[in-house]
Amino acid sequence: VDAALMEESRAVQVIRRAVNVWRLRRNVRELKRQFRESDFGKKVVKRMYVFHDLLTSERKYVDKLRVIVEVFLRPLLSRIGSRKQILDQDTCGAIFGNVADILELQTMFLQEIERCLHDSSALAPPVGKLFQKMAPLLTIYSQYINNYDVAEATLSKWEEKKSSFRAFLESASASERTAGLGLSSLLIQPVQRFPRYRLLLEEILKNTPPSFKDYEDSKEAIELLKQANNYLNESRRELESHRRIEELSELFSDTVLQSILRPGRHHVMDGLIHLESAPKYNFDDDLFCVALTDLMLLAVETEATIRAKLYHTEHIFFLGFMNLKNSEVKHTTLETQDGEILEYHYFSFFFVDELIQVRHSDLGVVTSWLLNLRSAVDIINNRVAKDLGDKKAPGVLVRRRHDVLRGV
Repeated sequence: VDAALMEESRAVQVIRRAVNVWRLRRNVRELKRQFRESDFGKKVVKRMYVFHDLLTSERKYVDKLRVIVEVFLRPLLSRIGSRKQILDQDTCGAIFGNVADILELQTMFLQEIERCLHDSSALAPPVGKLFQKMAPLLTIYSQYINNYDVAEATLSKWEEKKSSFRAFLESASASERTAGLGLSSLLIQPVQRFPRYRLLLEEILKNTPPSFKDYEDSKEAIELLKQANNYLNESRRELESHRRIEELSELFSDTVLQSILRPGRHHVMDGLIHLESAPKYNFDDDLFCVALTDLMLLAVETEATIRAKLYHTEHIFFLGFMNLKNSEVKHTTLETQDGEILEYHYFSFFFVDELIQVRHSDLGVVTSWLLNLRSAVDIINNRVAKDLGDKKAPGVLVRRRHDVLRGV
């Protein structure tokens, strides 16, 4: 009887423990449900999803970088100097840029992301700190992104020109590792990846409760990413400006354009527009104008250079001395001596005490000139006001061509 009672007692205890475990699990499930449905919980869960998206996409990105380097670049480099050479060193450099350096950086970053996930709290991996360390290094992308157009052009040129290179690309692209992507589709990956980091981090910050330590770290990391992005944009702008000025230099019979170049002075826009003014400058002709960040060159097509289609610099205006405050694009008509009615668009601005009119038949051209000049003038005047501690713009400056050689 005692044995039976003891057995029954043990059975009751087992049942009670089972019931308690069931109740505990039910309570845990309910707590999880309540957590997920709360605003705090929804944010934390979304945050983890975005973090895992970062991790997953980074793994795929690094794999693609490895394919570029290991399937395409290294085999080409290994053949240089042998009878099996396909491309020389310079051509490989033009196509692939510094992708090997980017692979090294991103491999390290991926390892940091994985370590961040495994070594930290499941609720709040320190993503902000991770990107704070990473952001300054992302300027390495500048060289690659600036070279991308050259890379695409060089790839297309040699693929068409050299059958052995075309055969190599077909063979390499057939590899399982490429997942059906050709070299051109792979080379664009770093260009597309860089902006995505900021978007992912902003989404993480959006779903990070302010009470989390990583909240402030993520905000600071976003600012660092913005700075890196600004650096890339400025670098790209400077390169494009340099290329355009080189092209423009071929149109000029003088060397003024090259002589006034300096760091921070970029090409803004250029084109043929009609300028008209009072007798002081005696403008009433089509002039080829080149706007830089702080200067505008006005060039004429002289009789001596018409045949060669070259322009000759006549004036240089300092943009900071233009008054565009009340300028607006207007439309009017003009009757020629032959009785023909011409329609054109224009805006006017003051330079010293001289009223100058800019006009063109295309509304878009006139609007672009006004917006770009106004933006440049505002930047200059704000900078001057900041330096002088005064909101008044400086006086007016016009320099003739010969003055440029003494420095602008």
